[in-house]
Amino acid sequence: MDWLLDDKPECAQKTRQKPWKIAIVDDEPQVHKITKLALQGFEFENRSLTFVQAYDAASARELFRQHNDIAVVLLDVVMDSDDAGLRLVEFLRDDLGNHYSRIVLRTGQPGMAPQHEVVSHYDIDCYRAKTELTHQALTQTFYTTLRAYRDLVRMQRYQHGLEAVIKAISQFNEVDDFSQFAQSLMGQVGSVLNAYQSDFMVHPSEIVTLARNSQQSCWHLKVDDGTANNVSIETYAHQAMTERQSIFQPPVHAHYYRSAKGTESVFVIQTTEQLSAEGERLLAMFSQNIVLILERIMCSQESASSSC
Repeated sequence: MDWLLDDKPECAQKTRQKPWKIAIVDDEPQVHKITKLALQGFEFENRSLTFVQAYDAASARELFRQHNDIAVVLLDVVMDSDDAGLRLVEFLRDDLGNHYSRIVLRTGQPGMAPQHEVVSHYDIDCYRAKTELTHQALTQTFYTTLRAYRDLVRMQRYQHGLEAVIKAISQFNEVDDFSQFAQSLMGQVGSVLNAYQSDFMVHPSEIVTLARNSQQSCWHLKVDDGTANNVSIETYAHQAMTERQSIFQPPVHAHYYRSAKGTESVFVIQTTEQLSAEGERLLAMFSQNIVLILERIMCSQESASSSC
C-alpha cells in the first residue's frame, strides 16, 4: 500500500503554522521599531513571530486581558512610574493568573531596580539592560523563552486531554448516542493535539449499532474544521487498518489498535505540529479506550446477563 503515499509528502509538509505572539511593552516608540527589526525573519519550529504592542502600563493591562496566548513579553521596567514594569508582572501573574507567558524585563536604567532583587522576587525569565539586547542576544533569548513557553502549554494541553479521556471513560454508562459521544471526544482530543482534521475508523462496522451499514466493512467518523489541506487522512486510515500497524508521518499520525475481542480501530489526526511523546501516548489512550467503551456499550445492549 506504499503507493498510496507516494504523491503525498509535499502536501503533508504544508501545515498551518500559527505565529508566536510577542508583546512589546515600552514607552519608547524607537525601542518597538528596533526590536521588531532585530527579530525580523526569526522563526522557531517553523513558526514566525507576530507582535502586539503597548506604550504604557494602562494599555499593557488591557493588552494582557485581550490576549491570553502571548508567548513572550518584552517588558520595560520604567514607564509611567519607576516600577511600572514590575507592577505589570504582578498583574499578569497574580491578577490574570497567567503563568505561561515568558517575561523578559528590559530597562534603560539598571540602577532603578537591582537585578538580583528583581530576579529573586518576580516570576520572570531574565532581566536585561536594553543595551544588552542586541540581535544575537535577542535571538538566543527567544530560543530559550519560546522553548519554555511551548513546553508549558503542551503540558497544560495534555493534562486537559487526559482529564477529558478519563472523564469519558468514567461516564460511559450514560452514553446514548455513540456517534455523538465519539465525535465530541475526538474534537476534545483533536483540540488538545492541535489537530485540524481527524478520522476514526472501526472494523467491523457492525459493532457500532447506531451507524450500521452492511455495505461497508468499516465505520468512519470524521472531524474537520474546514481548513485542512488536500492530504487524505482516509488514505492513511485505510493503510494502517490494512497493514495493522500505526503510521506516523508528520503532520499525519495514525494510531492502530486491536482489542482483545478483535475489534480494530484507527484514529488519524492531521496536526499543525509534530507530536511529542506525551502527545503520542494521549493519541494511543484515546484509540484504545474509545474501543473499550464501545464494546462495553454493545455488551450492555445485547444482554444484561451475557458474559462479555
